[in-house]
Amino acid sequence: MIERRMLIGGAVATRLGALIAPGDAPQTSTANRDDDRTAAAIDDLRAALTSQFESTELGPSTYVSRIRQAQRMHLAATQRYPAFLEVGIDVWDRIYDWHVKHRQPLDARLLADGRYAMTFTFTTLVLRPDQSPDYVSVPYDVLPR
Repeated sequence: MIERRMLIGGAVATRLGALIAPGDAPQTSTANRDDDRTAAAIDDLRAALTSQFESTELGPSTYVSRIRQAQRMHLAATQRYPAFLEVGIDVWDRIYDWHVKHRQPLDARLLADGRYAMTFTFTTLVLRPDQSPDYVSVPYDVLPR
C-alpha cells in the first residue's frame, strides 16, 4: 500500500518537475511567466487531489454537515443533542459510508415499529425511504408513534 505522503510527494514532484526542465535556469525576464505557470500547476494539483478523494475522506461532507447543522440548531434551543433525526436514503447511505471509511463503530438496528435506525454521534438517525433521497428532518426528542 502506498502511503499518502509518498503519493502526494510524487505528484507534487511530477507536476513541478514538468515546469522546469533539467539544466534550465530561470531567466529574470521570464520570472513572471514562470510564476504564473507554477501557480497554475499548483492549482491543477489541488484540483486533481480534490477530485480524487471522496468528500468525507479529506474534507467536509454535505450530508454530515447538514446533520450537524440540525444537531447544533437543536443543541442551541434545548441545551442537548436531539434524540432523533429522520433522513432519506442518500443521507443514510452516506452516513453509513462515513462510519466505514472512518472506522467508527456502527450501531444500525431495526426499531420496534419496523423502521431502521443508526446512531450518529449522540443522535439516532431514522431512515425515511418515503421521503426525498436527501431529506433531513427537523430534530426531535420523542419518537412519534
